[in-house]
Amino acid sequence: MAVQERFTPEEWQEVVAGPVDAGLMIAFTQPQGPSGLAHEMKAIHDATITGIINSPSELVREVGAVLARPKGEGGEADQMKASAQGAKEHAQGDPQAYYIGQITRAATLVSQKAPADASAYKEWLVGCAEKTAQAAKEGGFFGMGGTPVTARETAAIESLRAALDAVPTATTA
Repeated sequence: MAVQERFTPEEWQEVVAGPVDAGLMIAFTQPQGPSGLAHEMKAIHDATITGIINSPSELVREVGAVLARPKGEGGEADQMKASAQGAKEHAQGDPQAYYIGQITRAATLVSQKAPADASAYKEWLVGCAEKTAQAAKEGGFFGMGGTPVTARETAAIESLRAALDAVPTATTA
């Protein structure tokens, strides 16, 4: 049985959105110009699609396969659009809290319905946030100087890590 079959369609959608949400959380934590945003969007792509085909986690591979779909078929571009729209409608001025809520809900679903993949999924979520934060320097001048990861981005990653550590890795009956 495919891992996806353990989830309702709505739950699966939340699980698929998790890694994209982790990247966008960082992008919204320290907004920057068009060039920096382009680097961060590429980092989200790389973290959610590139290289996950060899993941030992079946769930991570299945989510990556969904994210690799073309625009209009539920892939990464569609996830980014839906995620940004959700943040705009529901974040109430605090996108970080919104995204942490969305991400921890997805991690909780994985812990409940695919506990063997929960640890790998959580690590992947944090990895997506870290890669996005490392994608563009902040505060430099024409690519010189700047900070690879800002204090705000580091704090957001630590908040995400703490929230995911609080999610149980398996349900108790």
